[in-house]
Amino acid sequence: MENFVSFFSILLLLHLCSSNEYDGKPYQIFELKKFQCDFPENYVYPNNSCFVKPVNRTTYTLNMYVKFIKPIMKAFQLFTLEYRYSVMYREVFRSPKFEYCSIKNNSNPAIKSLFEVLRYASSSMFVECPIQIIEYKNAIIPLNYMPEIFPRGDYRMKVFHFDGSDNWTMNVTIISALRSSDHSRFG
Repeated sequence: MENFVSFFSILLLLHLCSSNEYDGKPYQIFELKKFQCDFPENYVYPNNSCFVKPVNRTTYTLNMYVKFIKPIMKAFQLFTLEYRYSVMYREVFRSPKFEYCSIKNNSNPAIKSLFEVLRYASSSMFVECPIQIIEYKNAIIPLNYMPEIFPRGDYRMKVFHFDGSDNWTMNVTIISALRSSDHSRFG
């Protein structure tokens, strides 16, 4: 009987350790792997930087410094979200092109969510128009604004920036991993 109790307690411990819930609640861990920016040479000064810095195993900070040669008076943006299937990424969401300067008043829920992330991540992460410098250090992406509808897996988000005459000014690529108790997949 004593062996049965010890065997049962080991099985119970293994079940609790392998459970897909943490403290009885579903969990969601967001890991930033890469933060890359591309610029045309005639729009920015050459001393720019974009990188992600891990603080610990669960917290990552974004750092960016870009100084534009001429201030951008009117900026447009669109972004795509791609989900990784084995070796390639497939697009699962594409936003419409929207005016960045009026992001505060946009009624699209995806764009509202993007604005909330920018506003609460760092006081300097959201830049109002005209845009001359984008500079933020150690900006932490808040998880409570990440919708819980995404299944676990690797994601790539591409953000495309355009000026008023439809020339691209900056492309940002963020590669991240979402670990959660939801084991479903897209598709």
